[in-house]
Amino acid sequence: MDNHPVPYGGPDEAESCPGPPEPRRRAPGPYGPAPLISTLVTFPLAALVRLYAAMSAMSGDPLDGPEAEAFDRSFTHGFHLLQTALCAAAAVLLTSWLLPPRERLRPARALLALAAPVLVVTGFLVFRGTVDWPR
Repeated sequence: MDNHPVPYGGPDEAESCPGPPEPRRRAPGPYGPAPLISTLVTFPLAALVRLYAAMSAMSGDPLDGPEAEAFDRSFTHGFHLLQTALCAAAAVLLTSWLLPPRERLRPARALLALAAPVLVVTGFLVFRGTVDWPR
């Protein structure tokens, strides 16, 4: 007869012993589709908005005197606001990519990804409304 104890107190107890803990659930795919779709929409949209803003500076070329001064002042202010909105959109998009890939953060990631193109469009509308365009 063997004096060694049976592991886990016997065969019945070994079957009822809990196994390793369940691993944390991750979102299917590390990030989900929201940041990727937002990236594919935001960057081309931002490039078009930036190109439009840069080219629209020429609309003040035929102006002179106080009209040209007012246009330049308003254009500079509007362009700085647009640049700020584009930087904010890039930061929000980057944040949506950098959030840890957890299921509970999926709604936050989707909202941040949605906010990026919205910021680009909002920045464009603010730019268009801020500039004192020539008539």
